[in-house]
Amino acid sequence: MSIDWNKKHPPYLVLGLTNGVVCSFDIRNQVSTMSQAKIEFNKQKGEVKGKHTDVVWSALWEEETISTISEEDDALMYQRRQLEKEVEADTRDEMKKKGSYKADSEQKKEEIQILSNTESERHGEGRGIGVGLVLSVGGDGRVVRWRREKDRMIPRDIMTIQSESVESQAKAAEQLEEEKEKVGKSLIQDVTGSPSQQYSVAAMDGSDEQAIIFQQAVSGCTCLDIHPTRTHLILVGTEEGNIYKCTKAYSGEILSQYTISNKKNPMPIYTVCWNKIHPRVFLTSGADWNVYLWDHTQQEPQLSFPLGSSVGDVCWSPYSATVFAACTSEGKVFVYDLSINRQEQLCEQLIVRSSKLTRISFSLFDPILAVADEKGNVHTFKLSPNLRRAFKNSTVEQEIEKMESVLDYATRCKEAGI
Repeated sequence: MSIDWNKKHPPYLVLGLTNGVVCSFDIRNQVSTMSQAKIEFNKQKGEVKGKHTDVVWSALWEEETISTISEEDDALMYQRRQLEKEVEADTRDEMKKKGSYKADSEQKKEEIQILSNTESERHGEGRGIGVGLVLSVGGDGRVVRWRREKDRMIPRDIMTIQSESVESQAKAAEQLEEEKEKVGKSLIQDVTGSPSQQYSVAAMDGSDEQAIIFQQAVSGCTCLDIHPTRTHLILVGTEEGNIYKCTKAYSGEILSQYTISNKKNPMPIYTVCWNKIHPRVFLTSGADWNVYLWDHTQQEPQLSFPLGSSVGDVCWSPYSATVFAACTSEGKVFVYDLSINRQEQLCEQLIVRSSKLTRISFSLFDPILAVADEKGNVHTFKLSPNLRRAFKNSTVEQEIEKMESVLDYATRCKEAGI
């Protein structure tokens, strides 16, 4: 259900499967590394660990190094990081005073380790170690980080997205009452049973209640994207129509929640996509027939683009901050350039008549657009001259200014009540 290439190490590929497995491949020697098949459930804490218990909708490579978090973005995390550095510095000073600080020996050990790693890589040993981490989300509501180690993927849960749906909570409470009634009936019927049997039936306590609530009260995650520059920030879309901005640092925290307030019945989010040039902007698409433009510092969408049917995917162009493309369940592709027209598409084209379009992507090097449908076909198109004019004579600063003008336009429209 998901596929992603490693940008720094091109031979490595990661896949997310329908059975909850995350696996990575080294295409040089066709060696696969599968996730742990075992699922561990902690009844006392109501936690699930191991592989996903539902479909893996998105799995992405991430850099292994933790990015620097600026003070203005997240002051609390910045202070924590500074405190850690101060503690490390104090510890180092104390070791120097005691005469036990062995910088030279440590440096020699590192040099020996580098030489041994280089030699083993030469012989094909240890491939895949240090190529990066994998981040995945699934229908079980979990955000999981995976580390590749030889012949297996080691998972570590970052966070679990809890459901805010009243129906989910009511269903969980109803199922809990049914379990309690079953336990009561079993105790009445098994009066003549052995003491061990009576004890096993009576052992239904708070831990099982937490297990039932956990299984019903999670919000299925449908999509994921990592910020291109501030890599500690991620966006997660859910089946309930919510978008969460989270941080991967310090065991995961939800920083913001974005909801389309004018929708009485929120529908699933299919795609979240950070803008690769402008650091504040992202797009979302879903089953409600719209593409939304967001500023992550605001809780409501800045602009909406109705496309007339369910929007399977949306993506930004790699060459412009204002150009994006979307594909729909009616087999149509739409291309927008917000610097030219902020309300209507520049191009609308029917690709297939009898199947849904599921994925869309711009080429990183050429003016080519690739579109996939539900029948397994991939269609490629060369952009017409009016759609690829942004390829020429454009700088990053100019593209950011274009998007800023779009955001200013959205603000003026809101103030005018449009």
